[in-house]
Amino acid sequence: MQGNIMLESTHDLLQIKLHELNEQLLNLGSNCENQPGLLAKNHEIRELLVDPQFVEGLESNGEMVSIGHRIRFRESSTGKELEYDIFSSADILHNPACQGNDCASAQSPIIAPLLGRRVGEVVSFQDQQLTVLAILPLLTPEQ
Repeated sequence: MQGNIMLESTHDLLQIKLHELNEQLLNLGSNCENQPGLLAKNHEIRELLVDPQFVEGLESNGEMVSIGHRIRFRESSTGKELEYDIFSSADILHNPACQGNDCASAQSPIIAPLLGRRVGEVVSFQDQQLTVLAILPLLTPEQ
């Protein structure tokens, strides 16, 4: 089973958040009304940290659209070219550096149909066609 895909910086942030949550839980004790929410968040973060697969270490030759790449594509209805950095949902949710306007989750409705496609391929999305124009290396927030 493949673990959660994320940037190493997201993994580091999650470890810090987990440590802070554990500290809060220890300080609050068992009589705190916020304890169920903190425990749920603690569990969520622990699940994300199980067997992480780092974007920086994923094997990819850049021939197919995948997490860890910048993609450029054209919408057929407008002719507009769009460009996004593709991250995992863990990165988008937990790493502020991955939450810019040019960042997209691999699970987002417009990106998901493009995953695994090659330059020149055309994909149907809603009422239009998306053409993959380029698959570029991802400049991670650390770069």
